[in-house]
Amino acid sequence: MQWPVASGGNGHFYQAFVAPSGITWQAAWDAATAMGGYLATPTNAAENDFIFGLVSTNNSYWFFNSGGSGIGPW
Repeated sequence: MQWPVASGGNGHFYQAFVAPSGITWQAAWDAATAMGGYLATPTNAAENDFIFGLVSTNNSYWFFNSGGSGIGPW
């Protein structure tokens, strides 16, 4: 999904992937670079909010601990 400049974005494209059994940072980085991309590194609150919006409503991206707190994604 692109974060359009017309919407205050940077024009970059973002794609979230589900790793059902978990994934290390290194494995996530390796997968991203193999596809010609890189792991997102938000540089401001607006970009972080945009990225969070891509994964916040889909529990498949999160691992929940016994207290119900979500952990993830990379």
